[in-house]
Amino acid sequence: MLRWYLIHTKPSRENVAEANLRRQGYRVHLPRMLHSVRRAGQWCECIAPLFPRYLFLQLSEGRQALSPVRSSVEVAGI
Repeated sequence: MLRWYLIHTKPSRENVAEANLRRQGYRVHLPRMLHSVRRAGQWCECIAPLFPRYLFLQLSEGRQALSPVRSSVEVAGI
């Protein structure tokens, strides 16, 4: 059975946590959005997480354990 979990990451480390969890074989979803930011007096388009400090993990119960996720790099909690 597949279940979704909400993963809380360390500040601004969503991409690192996502890459690390994918490397471990987990299915991860990190929704992103395009928004405008002013830097050095100019506007630029940036891609940022839709939900800062959060990503979603789909786990196949019975086949994958949740315990390695807790100790993964840049994961703050589940």
